[in-house]
Amino acid sequence: MKLKLSEKYAYREMLAQQQGWVCPLCEKELTEGNITLDHDHGTGHCRMALCRNCNSIEGRVLHWVSRTGVQASTWLTNLMVYWSKDWTDNPLYPTHKNYIEKEIAKLRKLKKKVKLNKTKQKYQVKIERLQKQLLKEDRSDEQNGKSYTKRANSKPRTRSKRSKS
Repeated sequence: MKLKLSEKYAYREMLAQQQGWVCPLCEKELTEGNITLDHDHGTGHCRMALCRNCNSIEGRVLHWVSRTGVQASTWLTNLMVYWSKDWTDNPLYPTHKNYIEKEIAKLRKLKKKVKLNKTKQKYQVKIERLQKQLLKEDRSDEQNGKSYTKRANSKPRTRSKRSKS
């Protein structure tokens, strides 16, 4: 059975009512201004009433996943398993800032904006205190074997150059 265009809104409202006016993806309330009737673009079958944001994201994710050549459900399941793993034994990404580093950066910005030397000194004291705390955490990581500095005997990778004949 194919819905008529004139029946689409009534069907969407019926689904929303059956769902308790809740988007099944984000679990937020469905309202008149943000509700859409989601459908499978491959088969054309209507699925559920979603909020506009989730419907848009779902379509984009499906498009992006299709570029991998893997079935979407497999790829998304693999992603969920990947996200659920505990990565805390691995090193932090080089540009990642922890809460102390973020606070130091914020204080440095504030310090630059301030004109009074007395206030600048207060910010500097806070910055130095946080830097000491950060140093303690770094030392603790080193003592616990979480330092990933290059070994002295490791050689850096170099590109091989082709000889011209």
